[in-house]
Amino acid sequence: MQLLIYYQQIAARLGQQGENTDIPITLEELSDLLISSLRNIRLIIKKMEGEGWIKWTSGRGRGNHSKIRLLIPVDELIVREMEPYLARGNLKEVMELMRLPEISESVKTYFSEWIADSFGFKEVLENEKKLDVLRFPIFRNLTTLDPIDVLYTIDHHMVHQIFDTLVCYDAEQRKVIPHVALHWEANADSSVWTFYLRKGIRFHHGSELQARDVAFTLSRLKYRTTSTPNGWIGDQIHEIRILGPYVIQIQLNQTNQMFHRYMAALATSIVCEDLYNGDLDVSIRVPIGTGPYRVNHFDTYNCKLEAFADYFNGRAQLDQIDIWYLPEKSLYPIEQRKEMHVLVSHHNPIALPTSQWKAETKMETGCTIISYNMNKQGPHLNSKFRRAVHHIINRKAMAEHVYRSLAIPASGFVAAETTCQPPEDDYQPEHALQLLKSIDYASEPFTMYVTPWHEPAGRWVQQQCAEYGIPLELTVLTGAEMSLPEQLLQADCVLIGVTSYDDVDIALLDTYLSPYSVNYVHLTDATRAQISRQVSEMLEEPLHDGHIKRIQELEAIIKHSYQTLFLHHRTQQTVFKSSIRGITLNSLGWIDFKQLWFQPTLRSGEVYRAVN
Repeated sequence: MQLLIYYQQIAARLGQQGENTDIPITLEELSDLLISSLRNIRLIIKKMEGEGWIKWTSGRGRGNHSKIRLLIPVDELIVREMEPYLARGNLKEVMELMRLPEISESVKTYFSEWIADSFGFKEVLENEKKLDVLRFPIFRNLTTLDPIDVLYTIDHHMVHQIFDTLVCYDAEQRKVIPHVALHWEANADSSVWTFYLRKGIRFHHGSELQARDVAFTLSRLKYRTTSTPNGWIGDQIHEIRILGPYVIQIQLNQTNQMFHRYMAALATSIVCEDLYNGDLDVSIRVPIGTGPYRVNHFDTYNCKLEAFADYFNGRAQLDQIDIWYLPEKSLYPIEQRKEMHVLVSHHNPIALPTSQWKAETKMETGCTIISYNMNKQGPHLNSKFRRAVHHIINRKAMAEHVYRSLAIPASGFVAAETTCQPPEDDYQPEHALQLLKSIDYASEPFTMYVTPWHEPAGRWVQQQCAEYGIPLELTVLTGAEMSLPEQLLQADCVLIGVTSYDDVDIALLDTYLSPYSVNYVHLTDATRAQISRQVSEMLEEPLHDGHIKRIQELEAIIKHSYQTLFLHHRTQQTVFKSSIRGITLNSLGWIDFKQLWFQPTLRSGEVYRAVN
């Protein structure tokens, strides 16, 4: 691959005159061009000659330059060399090549057409067996497949396909239901919980899930309380006891009437102790769970899942799910999307290609917010300044222009009726000017961090702030960078999406208690302590319908002081061909892969006649 990049760079330097023409060039010039040592340049020339790409004539005698002749047009060579990678679904090398500025439009067009033709539902023959394969693109990369480190929506969804938890939470019925554990019980004050596991559940590599695996999983959370986004779940665990191969008992530091709901959180997905060699601090890049799909391949650009035939809760119908990360949307033109079977939109509407397509939309239960860093000096420490920015942002206009109307203004974390109503109408620019004047604001700049997928929203806020004399400086970080607390502490504010999931109560607790949550990182120690006290008091109370109201009342602490500005609840849209069945969207707005199946075209068949 690197040799091909070198050839492309040489061709760009020589232009069309280098094709089938001897061009004088020195080793030193090639060394400067390719940023490589003279020794390595000689090796590169030798390899290119061996491949039949160039003809090299060494200059002999003083003043005689060496000469190079390119034997193959660069576009033709790129296509020829990249086709084997594409045939194997190896996108990494292709994407790296496509990012080079010298790549011609004709090559980009060729690869975009090839990529488009590869997407959709395919019937693939493998080892003389027909497989149903669904391949589709995503435009945000996967960060991790380790349940303990999951922070972003797309990672959450993928991990859910690979792993299982002790129990599940039914959002419609608002109750915990059995899963890996078929039964559970708690002592009188809910400080000791016992779970009874199903027998015969297998990990993807064949070993049976037992109590030791659950104990190891929860020990990871307890051991890494402050070093992982979801460690707060293990913070209450005092001791874990194995009462038998299929019985696990957990003793807590305090009463927790909601602990069985903690055990439905994705971070508690059960991992195999043997794979980690008992090391609580190890992360495995290609993990092995017990879920409906197993990981066949995982890298920066591709995640390939295979149906797990021995899944205890019923085999998935699709044999393979092949997901490609395309960082450049230009490689996937809109006019070619009609060949797809499924398209997932990240909050921008998709027009239905033909009448054979259908659409499903779902409002995410989370929202986008601006979180102010109360631990850093700046104009944002003045509550009147934060309030002014709140009133400057026209959320309705922002929803229309940034999210193409696939969003609604938010007044709290959850897209539902909340206990905390907005203190005033949101968009009041004249009042914002009065607030800025009252604090003698002198146009001091302040910084906002965003991820690439929130950059359009950040630019909108930046423009609105500029209209009222507030110089907002935008810094774009990767998702991995934004997940680091030390990065969050460098910003005056952060515009980010807060994810919720089936159990809204637990999702909100995560927002307030996770050491990797932007809200937690930006709060002062005093505010964190206040929230911690209120949560501890709530957990000691018996479960009741008002529990969710008690959790949502925590919003008042950060909302009425304008430490957090709520922006929008966004809508996830999925469009699909009518031949695909089983489309259901989860609380994250993603398709449940396990339920998908394709209705084949029915043909006239043979009449069955039994042999007597």
